[in-house]
Amino acid sequence: ADQHNIEAILRTAEGMGLQHVWIVKAADTGGTGHSNCVTKGTHHWLTIREFSSTAKCIAAIKEEGRELWVTCLSPTAIRLDGTLQTIPHSLAVVMGREIDGVSDEMMQAADK
Repeated sequence: ADQHNIEAILRTAEGMGLQHVWIVKAADTGGTGHSNCVTKGTHHWLTIREFSSTAKCIAAIKEEGRELWVTCLSPTAIRLDGTLQTIPHSLAVVMGREIDGVSDEMMQAADK
């Protein structure tokens, strides 16, 4: 199921004009490569980088000097409904899995 979610995110990213998609592959994700059926071929146009662990992904984000924001449904989360003043030039936005959201490790590393 997660593989299909990853592929749907790839399709959404391409539709939003995003170029770089980084994926932390969970141990239970299964499968490799991307299905044309779900991505509709968008994976051919994206720069996709996969990581075997959250720590490796965080290290790469920080190494590139990106600000790290995570999505979260917490009542204390910062809303993006027009109250945000600026968006950083170099930004990584992290989305978690439907089943368990963003990992604690990623949440602790987040700038926002």
